[in-house]
Amino acid sequence: MRVDDVCGVMLPSHEDTRALSEVCYFIRDKFFGTASLLCDRTLHESPCEKRFVVLNAYCQVKLGKVSQSIRLLNTIKRDKDVGLAALCALKLALQAEATVDAVSLRDVEMEMNAVWNSANASNCYLAGLVLMFEEMVERATSLVDRAIRDIPNNGVTYHIFNGVKFLQH
Repeated sequence: MRVDDVCGVMLPSHEDTRALSEVCYFIRDKFFGTASLLCDRTLHESPCEKRFVVLNAYCQVKLGKVSQSIRLLNTIKRDKDVGLAALCALKLALQAEATVDAVSLRDVEMEMNAVWNSANASNCYLAGLVLMFEEMVERATSLVDRAIRDIPNNGVTYHIFNGVKFLQH
C-alpha cells in the first residue's frame, strides 16, 4: 500500500493490485477455497494488508466457516480503511449462522449506518466489492461512485465500477 499524495488515502501497490485481482476473479467464479488460500498467501507476505482479511473472511462465510469469519471481522470492523467492508461482510456472516442472533445483526446494521456516509475511498471500494459479490448492485454502485469521486482516474476503482455496471444489466 502507498498513500496517494493528492487524496491522502491508501492506494494499492502493483503487487497488491495483482493479488486483489486474482482473489476477486476466484470469488466471482465461486472458487472460495482458492481465493481464501490466495488471501492467506498475501497476508503471509503483507500481514498489515487488512483488505485481504476482509476478503478471506468473506470466503470463510461462503465455505461455511462462519464463526471463524465473525472472529476475524470483529477485530477490524472499526478500522478506517476497511471497517465498512468488514461490517458488510460481518452482516453476511451473522445472517449465515444456523441461528441468527437478531440483536447482533441489528447492532452491526446500526454500525454500518453510522459509518456509511463517512467512509473513505478505500473503504467504499472494498465494501463495494463485497456487496458486488453478493449482487447487491444498488448499494455497491453508491459506494463505488463515491470511491471514484474521491480518487478520480484510478484504474482499479473503474474496474470494480464496470463490474457493478455489468451486474445491472
